[in-house]
Amino acid sequence: MTPTRQALHDLAVLRAQEIEAFVDGLFGPEDEMMMPSKMHEAVQALGELFAMFDGTAGVLADEEKPAPAQELKSLLRNLQQLTIIADELINRVVQSGKRSRSHWLEATDTLPSKRFTPSGRKKPGGTDMSDIDNDQGPEFIASPLSQNIMRNGVSVRVEIYAHSEGGWILEVVDSDQTSHVWDEPFETEQQALAEAIRALDEETLDFAGSAANRPLS
Repeated sequence: MTPTRQALHDLAVLRAQEIEAFVDGLFGPEDEMMMPSKMHEAVQALGELFAMFDGTAGVLADEEKPAPAQELKSLLRNLQQLTIIADELINRVVQSGKRSRSHWLEATDTLPSKRFTPSGRKKPGGTDMSDIDNDQGPEFIASPLSQNIMRNGVSVRVEIYAHSEGGWILEVVDSDQTSHVWDEPFETEQQALAEAIRALDEETLDFAGSAANRPLS
């Protein structure tokens, strides 16, 4: 892309519209919905990125503001980097949504998220994301025993969470970002880690994802 004022304006508008369309599709007819904490945080971050793209488009649309060629080149690099971040956040929202299908997680680790609107304007009867109370919802803390583990050539991320109501949740995320969540919490984080290692040793192919077709090392 040639870093001209018009080209960058169009790019910023496009990115803002993409984020807004994704969030609109996520919320559907609702202005507020409950989300797992990681999904909630990603949606908040998308709201901030939307504001950046939307604000950048507004500045570039003002012909009275100077736009030196060197600054436009830097702005193009910044927009490209923000695009990568936006893609990662959208993927995080989608994956977190899949993981929330575990009933235990849905019942414990949820926060109210609200739809954001262009330029901070509020829809009738709705609120923007700055109104969200981040203190709502139960406490949900990651264990220091959470770690990356490789067994039989298969690498996974083991996540262990403590909940304020007691118990430890075990989640294993494979290389395809598929989440495997145990239905019942464990009494200790050590038990959860031991179970993850046992499962990886004895049921390796269940966590291999697309690597299942490759020979194990």
